[in-house]
Amino acid sequence: MFDRKNSSAFDFSPGTCVQSTYLIASTPRTGSTLLADLLWSTGKAGAPLEYLHDKHSLDYRDRWGFSSIEEYARMLLRFRTSGNGVFGMKAHYHQLNNFGLDFNSLEKLFHSPKYLFVQRNDKLRQAISYVKAMQTRQWAASEGEVVHKGRYDYNEICNAVRLLAVEAESWKTYFSNNGISPLVIEYETFVKDAGKGLDAVCQYIGITRDSEPLDETASMKMANAETEEWVDRFLAERSGNHRQRQVG
Repeated sequence: MFDRKNSSAFDFSPGTCVQSTYLIASTPRTGSTLLADLLWSTGKAGAPLEYLHDKHSLDYRDRWGFSSIEEYARMLLRFRTSGNGVFGMKAHYHQLNNFGLDFNSLEKLFHSPKYLFVQRNDKLRQAISYVKAMQTRQWAASEGEVVHKGRYDYNEICNAVRLLAVEAESWKTYFSNNGISPLVIEYETFVKDAGKGLDAVCQYIGITRDSEPLDETASMKMANAETEEWVDRFLAERSGNHRQRQVG
């Protein structure tokens, strides 16, 4: 299904000279979509979406008919750069492999972007959020009512914890190897005061947003009573497994 954010409705007028670029480096369920949506809503930060996501890139291929990553990058910079010359994108580390990208190619293709690193301190709730999103196929509260019901699975949550840890460590290694000091954004702090967090990000990428109130619906979290039930159940099960190993 074609994602509406990949349509021309999210384009800017083509032909703007690119002045600055940034990349939101993230792992799933860290609030990166919320941050990207808020940045887009300023009208001054480009449209920082997951352009390296395999399914999303197919949408753009249908629109623009590109045959190489070089052509794709040129089209993105042409249509997704806001009128003040700012282009943004977000990516999970594994998505770089979809196009065989590394630091040098990102520097060349996307004009030496600044980096924002979005992370979440509560790794268990992040993993549970990821598992629920995968099961229900609902990645944002704005997508409406859940059609597919989630089911608790201890092993699935354990696997998610490991997967997300590898993603986060991969970004950290990338930053370390390439001498990058990104702006670090912690999910727990950001969601408490998204306006303050957004202002800090805007300052970092060199823009000033208008002082309009943020869209409340954009800040809706998907955690609920079921999430807390899964947290309690997981901790109890993990504790029980640990005691069994000690006895064994």
